Amino acid sequence: MRVLHIGKFYPPVPGGIESFTAELARAQRDAGMTVQALVHAPPGTFRTRARVHEGIPVEETACWGQLFYAPVSPTFPVVMARVVREFQPDLLHIHVPNTSGFFVPLVPGVRRLPRVIHWHADIPLDGGSRALRLAYPLYQPWERQLLAGADAVIATSSAYADASAALTPWRKKVTIIPLCLAERAVTPPAAPLRAGRQENSGC
Repeated sequence: MRVLHIGKFYPPVPGGIESFTAELARAQRDAGMTVQALVHAPPGTFRTRARVHEGIPVEETACWGQLFYAPVSPTFPVVMARVVREFQPDLLHIHVPNTSGFFVPLVPGVRRLPRVIHWHADIPLDGGSRALRLAYPLYQPWERQLLAGADAVIATSSAYADASAALTPWRKKVTIIPLCLAERAVTPPAAPLRAGRQENSGC
């Protein structure tokens, strides 16, 4: 099987979704799948570039910056159409929130492909960002369209799926798969300092 992951960013860009996407891609590759990732380059990158991260091909679209935490990448649908044409995936694995995922139902040759939505988080409308609350009415119809066309939706816990207002109309599509990381991804805690010992011995 050929799987194309569509995400926001990819390591070494830090982030929980980014780290998990890379772990999942490696696990799928180790299971015999052919895997590639399509993401955005770090904000302020004005050209598309291809690289390989720990054996996984990664295509990064130009990213001019971010607006309401969303990457601004006008070339994303063009690059996505090219990557799909060249890579010929059997399945799209879309990690959200990520506004560029909204292009999937709009691009011929892409919208026909089976797709799984990995629902990492709702848009936090109860937080302190007034801008997000004002922008969400524009975001929500695209979010619904993406979910409506999904063949399956992955949530990371039953409690989270039950609490998600966005997933309520699509509960029959939701499968619960908890997040996990490989043992090598876990950094052991540092040994505690002995009583009376200062971290900087020169102080």
